[in-house]
Amino acid sequence: MSAGAAQGLDAMFGGGSPQDFPTIEQGLSAFRDAGQIAYLALGIALAILLSSVIAFHPRRRGRVRDDADLEYPRTIILFAVVGAIVAQIVRVSPAMALVVFGIGGLIRFRTRIGAPADTGHAILATLIGIAAGMGMFLLAVIGTITAWLLILTMESRPAYRLRVRDLDELGALEAREKIRPILAASGWKVLGEAHRPDEGKLDFYVRGKDPDAAESLRAELRQAFEEAEGRVRLEDAI
Repeated sequence: MSAGAAQGLDAMFGGGSPQDFPTIEQGLSAFRDAGQIAYLALGIALAILLSSVIAFHPRRRGRVRDDADLEYPRTIILFAVVGAIVAQIVRVSPAMALVVFGIGGLIRFRTRIGAPADTGHAILATLIGIAAGMGMFLLAVIGTITAWLLILTMESRPAYRLRVRDLDELGALEAREKIRPILAASGWKVLGEAHRPDEGKLDFYVRGKDPDAAESLRAELRQAFEEAEGRVRLEDAI
């Protein structure tokens, strides 16, 4: 980082004192400093890029056996962004590390949110609120834009779980061979399969070409499995 950018960050972070929060004037002046904007944006972008290397590791390709595997990539990326924002907040005041840790624990274990990625959204939103409250307006804005773009990108093509239940073993095996051509013909991508035909259970984790494709697939499945209505259903996986 250049000396000019470093000086600009020191100004945004309270005149060089790590214990002082930026004033409103300092917080707003950060939007006019290209060095600060580039530094913060580059840090978050690098966190996304490097975490993607882990999230989309070749060893995990095709390894979707449950909802947790399906959510793994976006959860990893979201928490990398959380880490990048935490680093900037702690740079202002090291004592904020304890505050962030406490809030993260409260959200994760005391709040009914749902999926791990949703927890990431909640923690990210909390950090954006902390940044705004500390006068780190530039970080709050860049963090919000990043979160919005990540959600838009990663949730533009939702994944689904195609579940088959309450069939005998022969019926489950027949259903499996019947479902695969339907998915292929409809342009659905199979992310993973987890089957236990001996228990009459099949799980296909799939992703459609667009968000509107789910209803047409449900119609095809109803037509193909009229005799097993209610036993073959397409559900939101995450």
